[in-house]
Amino acid sequence: MAISTDQIMALGDDQMLSQFSLIFPNGIPGGGDAQTVALRMDTTFDPPEESVNVYEIFHKGFKIPKTGMLQEGTKEFTIEVRIDQQWQVYDDLKRWANLSYDHTNGTGFPDAMTRATVIVQAEDRSQSGVKQIVFRGAKPKSDKLPTFDNQSGDPARVQLTFIFVKMETA
Repeated sequence: MAISTDQIMALGDDQMLSQFSLIFPNGIPGGGDAQTVALRMDTTFDPPEESVNVYEIFHKGFKIPKTGMLQEGTKEFTIEVRIDQQWQVYDDLKRWANLSYDHTNGTGFPDAMTRATVIVQAEDRSQSGVKQIVFRGAKPKSDKLPTFDNQSGDPARVQLTFIFVKMETA
């Protein structure tokens, strides 16, 4: 079957990897400027893989893989956010992380107070949302300060890893 350029062009526009937004629809637990955090996220976002457990049946020399009924995904995602000169973005995110677990005092608030919805929204060329990856029940698991470098001209970024209860696409 011969393919023509007209058929390829009729497929429409492709989703561009750079066209996405980070959204905190209900804000950041503990306060903070969710829009500023979203605007300072300027690197990659790698969604977690959804996977299921697999078991094997062996019979007379045959091996048959079957899917089980357990989720095996990591239930984690990571974002990197540029730190502003006054470190306000870092302080906003660290305040949320400290609600989950305060490393200074060894305390934490109840889960219901520390979890939030986080959305990564794919957008079209006019910046309208076309698909959302929704992380329900997300909360910070870890944060890593930047590696300072005397020879770098790049901005400092904080890396945050989140855990979540459920990932869905809408």
